Amino acid sequence: MRTWSDKFDIDVAPFQRLPPDVVRARRRSVDANRNNEKILEPRIEFHLSAYEVALGELEALHVQTGELGDFDIDGETRQAAAWLISGRVIGLLNAALALARARFASEMIPILRAAHEATELLSAVSMNRDSAILRDWLRDHQIKVNRVRTAIDRNQKQIAAEMRGFGGEDLRRTRGFMDGLYEDHSQLAHVKRSRLLEITALDCRQMPANTHPAVTVRAYHVYLLSFHVMHAVGVVGFGLGISRGDDAVLRTQGTLAQLAEVEKRAPIDPDTLRGNEPRGGEAPA
Repeated sequence: MRTWSDKFDIDVAPFQRLPPDVVRARRRSVDANRNNEKILEPRIEFHLSAYEVALGELEALHVQTGELGDFDIDGETRQAAAWLISGRVIGLLNAALALARARFASEMIPILRAAHEATELLSAVSMNRDSAILRDWLRDHQIKVNRVRTAIDRNQKQIAAEMRGFGGEDLRRTRGFMDGLYEDHSQLAHVKRSRLLEITALDCRQMPANTHPAVTVRAYHVYLLSFHVMHAVGVVGFGLGISRGDDAVLRTQGTLAQLAEVEKRAPIDPDTLRGNEPRGGEAPA
């Protein structure tokens, strides 16, 4: 029995029974979830099946590159670095996919955060304009996320200037969006109080400590997974293309087009998920 206390402690009297307002809130939640499941469960399955195919294609490409490419996979080369980091990206996203399949939600976020770091690092080491990050990574230095993002932004700025010089459209730089996404994932990965309150059903006095009961919450986290899978498809395709040539890039571009069609046919974006009745889209075949 604890004998000490401070100003943060309170005396907690046990409930004799669950308060009526909590019982009512739980009933409302069950009813709303039952309605949403009819629409969202098929969409979630449609998305997850597409991600399985996409990651399977990346995995096959990675295996083929390792087995058929004539390079030392532990060598101090861009090809070896791209192959190693690509494998890490694919493995992390497969782990997140497994959690989504098992009906988990926010538990995916720390894995998606790690996958995001690896994908951005792969993008940086694949650049031929700036080899500083590749050089330091090959020396086994730990590369900070901010340094990676700065290098990518610098590269995008140079490409944008070249495109304008040729009269092309300006390249959309991603620094601001990626910084915001990483910060969002980091807050939950680091167990920030406000983020834990967000994932808790306060009126129901329930917090998911296992699979998530709310289909809209699971759908939102599958939506987050979709971004990371699509981002990885393009970056891994380019990274492995350093060894395999244009074939890898072309194959992954086709995969990206297919994933974009999935998002169009079975929307689970935040706008669609607002309210009790998801909108838009068509029934997946």
